[in-house]
Amino acid sequence: MGFTFRSPKGQVTLMGLIFLLNFTAFMVIQAYASNLYGEVMGANVNTAIYASFTLSCFVSPTVTNKLGTKLTMGLGILGYGALVVASVAYFLHETAALGGVVVAGGAVLGLGAALLWTAQGRLILQYSALHGSSGELLAIFWGIFNVSAILGGIMTFAYFSQSEDSGNVALYVVFLAFILSSAALCAAIVTPAALARDLDARAAEGDANRDVENEGMGPRDALLENPGPAGTAAPAPAPASESAGDSLQGGD
Repeated sequence: MGFTFRSPKGQVTLMGLIFLLNFTAFMVIQAYASNLYGEVMGANVNTAIYASFTLSCFVSPTVTNKLGTKLTMGLGILGYGALVVASVAYFLHETAALGGVVVAGGAVLGLGAALLWTAQGRLILQYSALHGSSGELLAIFWGIFNVSAILGGIMTFAYFSQSEDSGNVALYVVFLAFILSSAALCAAIVTPAALARDLDARAAEGDANRDVENEGMGPRDALLENPGPAGTAAPAPAPASESAGDSLQGGD
């Protein structure tokens, strides 16, 4: 199956780009939480993220069934944005109350992560059923996704080489731009059901084109184009010399 946007490969590539944008921001937040928030708040944020993620995994399949994979993925990414928005408010005012809001934002992120990864897994499996090879699609997705670690490292180096070891509003505005761009791209996802209809339509169109071509052929051309039993079962004529010899022998 070729590579087009409305194909399993094209859609998995899009998913990889969506995750690339989202996790470029998140990997910096996660890896440098103690630098960005301070040791205590950083630990609390990470605890809230993973506790919420663990519990939310029990309900995320039900939510995905109700909302569909496309909407669930978009909402899951916006959950990552909740932590970023809370962090912007905290860095603007830095009060104890807003510190609690940041931890709550981490809990919302954990819920979003459960929704995001549940929808991603289901989409990959459904696209694989259409494509016929899950290994190739997984390789495309994870290959693109893992670039986020490289970009996150570059962003971290650029930031901490120029700034103090703490977060600031400008950094989180960049994070928010990445996350919102990622969520917006979810609108371009073609659901597996729609993709299956496209593939069926292309197959039917190809069959119709072949039928039209065959109708324009003469009997001999059609036989050469589609050799069947009539073309393969006909006995080969005997050479003229052999036939003549048989006649002479018969005359004796």
